[in-house]
Amino acid sequence: MNPGADIHLFGQEVNPETFAICKADLFMKSADGRDAENVVFGSTLSNDRHDGAGFDYMIACPADSRAWHGRPPRARPRAARHRERAAR
Repeated sequence: MNPGADIHLFGQEVNPETFAICKADLFMKSADGRDAENVVFGSTLSNDRHDGAGFDYMIACPADSRAWHGRPPRARPRAARHRERAAR
């Protein structure tokens, strides 16, 4: 691990309660609320709010048994779109 690395957190959460907890936690962990602006509300299945952003590492929590309420997943997963852009 690089001790001089500048790490930033990004996220997206569809559950209002866990979204609020995440934002509050980031504000409590640093005086300036570093990275709290990088956490956005919404469903990654129907509206990827970080579409077009590039990341070196990603941790994902798989969708649980919640119904999608008629919102199908995107036709092309994010990883496939990223590979297409990288190939250009």
